[in-house]
Amino acid sequence: MKKHFRARNGSILGCEGDSRAGRPPWVVCLLALAVWLGSGLAALAVESGTVAGQLTVGGESTPLQYVYAFQKPGFFDKSKLDSIVILSNMGLPAAALDDPFERMRLQREGGLACVELTIDTEQDLISVSLRHANFKISPSGNSTDYVLELERFDGRGVAGKVHCKKEQEFADVVFRFDATFDVAYDREEEAATPATAAMEAAAASPQAAVYRAYEKAVQNGDLAALKKLVTDEVAAMMDDEKATEMMAMLKAFLPTDLTFLRLSVDGDSAELILQGLMEGEKTDGIGRFVRLQDEWRLAKVSWK
Repeated sequence: MKKHFRARNGSILGCEGDSRAGRPPWVVCLLALAVWLGSGLAALAVESGTVAGQLTVGGESTPLQYVYAFQKPGFFDKSKLDSIVILSNMGLPAAALDDPFERMRLQREGGLACVELTIDTEQDLISVSLRHANFKISPSGNSTDYVLELERFDGRGVAGKVHCKKEQEFADVVFRFDATFDVAYDREEEAATPATAAMEAAAASPQAAVYRAYEKAVQNGDLAALKKLVTDEVAAMMDDEKATEMMAMLKAFLPTDLTFLRLSVDGDSAELILQGLMEGEKTDGIGRFVRLQDEWRLAKVSWK
């Protein structure tokens, strides 16, 4: 395993050389110049862990050499904390830990390749997001082929191994990952409930309107209406000969007393966090949407 350390300050060393570090003067001068030129850039996040592994996408293997971990209010249940572990090929700016859109930018412009794990309080792997230049669309979600084996999971950090049982494929790109890690959380976090404003904005969104129309089409068994609300790929998989059976199954797994918790939009993609009741018990879900010709379509909805 490879362990990485981060400097705690950005002091510029004098150009007369640094005998303690054994650096010649010209190296120190270059370091000073680099610090001066980069003084306006975001500082790297402090990494406190070890990782060994790789992410292979489209036949190209990238070593995972940096690891970060933090906690945030739960993806499905805001009263609990999810643990986020990021296994990366490069050091990340502090801002990128809190902002997935910043990590998306680094993927596009900076060559970021990483495996992002979301683990709930029950120590279940609930989501894996992958970033790599070879992906046309970055996969995000969970699979029975993703395996997480934890050795430590407490208030200080998390350690274990994550891997694919076999090679996976997403949007015509094959991939797999395998890594062992041990990392401490970089800060303490407290669980919270979603802000009223965020819930109101989610409920008033066009994505929520599409979901309500989807809900109505399923309840009414209206296949024609349903096909107009989903992506073309999903609509093509709806077999008219089995429409009655499919509608009955969708209706059986349709929660009641629906609440829209929050919405996140990234260009032509959006995620709507949902909550409802199924057989009298609370269930949490997520609806994924894509925009096609200025019209939002439902690509996938899943419930936990």
